Amino acid sequence: MLWHGRINVQTVNSVIAQGQHHSGAALDQGVVCDPLPFLVTAGERLAASLDYDQTLTRLLEILVPTLADMCSIHLLDDDGRFRRVAARHYAPEAAALSERLGDDYIDSGEQEGPIHRLLENGTSLLSSPATDDDLDLIVGPELRLHLLQNFGVTSAMVVPMTARDRPFGVLCLSTAVRARFERAHLHLAEEVGRRAALALDSALLYRAASRSQAAAERARQRSSFLAEAGAALAASLDIHTTLQTVVELAAREIAESCSVALVEEDGSVRRVAVAHANPALQWVVDEQASVIPGADHLPHPIARYWRPVGQTSTTP
Repeated sequence: MLWHGRINVQTVNSVIAQGQHHSGAALDQGVVCDPLPFLVTAGERLAASLDYDQTLTRLLEILVPTLADMCSIHLLDDDGRFRRVAARHYAPEAAALSERLGDDYIDSGEQEGPIHRLLENGTSLLSSPATDDDLDLIVGPELRLHLLQNFGVTSAMVVPMTARDRPFGVLCLSTAVRARFERAHLHLAEEVGRRAALALDSALLYRAASRSQAAAERARQRSSFLAEAGAALAASLDIHTTLQTVVELAAREIAESCSVALVEEDGSVRRVAVAHANPALQWVVDEQASVIPGADHLPHPIARYWRPVGQTSTTP
């Protein structure tokens, strides 16, 4: 097992260049023979969108299968646990098997577990070849057995993601069918992780801002609707005119259609105002029966829940 701190692009170039001069030490099968174009492309793809889900998808596409056979992204949730938010695998059957894990956690629930310390210290972990002790440390014995028995993990890396001095997640990468990870793979994964952290942090900030803006717009629309409805109610003393104005407002702002029914003195329920948001379909609601059916004997069931002004209990 290798614990590793931060490393810059120049170190990536140096280590990979050294690896390429030694058989078996270069990146797997020469897929990434020159790291700089790979990192530039990765950075451009990650920065191309502020959509959170799209950023997750692009990150996984960058890493699998180019750098790893499998990758999962785990972000800290509100409880301080590392929840898996996305994953990608080298083969469809492996992906289908992983889906059964659901939103799996890679920590045991302890706030100061190994993964928390790794993220806090900004260090990475490389286990190559993967050992039971290393995997137990990362994911615990139960999930370790699942990884070995079902995915055949041969090596693994855990890379922290920190942006703007805020740690918020880790990348977990592993091999199953390709050559095991070496130091060059770790250095490259760290650089991708740094770019991914900035992209995901920006996407999360954008999503929060968008939700806040949407909430403010909904509040504005509610206030506008209530003001318009209040003005309509005060504009006429005729009940039928007033109710028709209200249902037209409601159909336009709240629902596709709206109707108001009044309980008559004999216990029947009569529809007195109807409106549809689409003027071309107004005839559909206009043709509805004015007397609402549904009762063989009066009073109508709806009348059982009607409470006239000043009455303290519903009609029995």
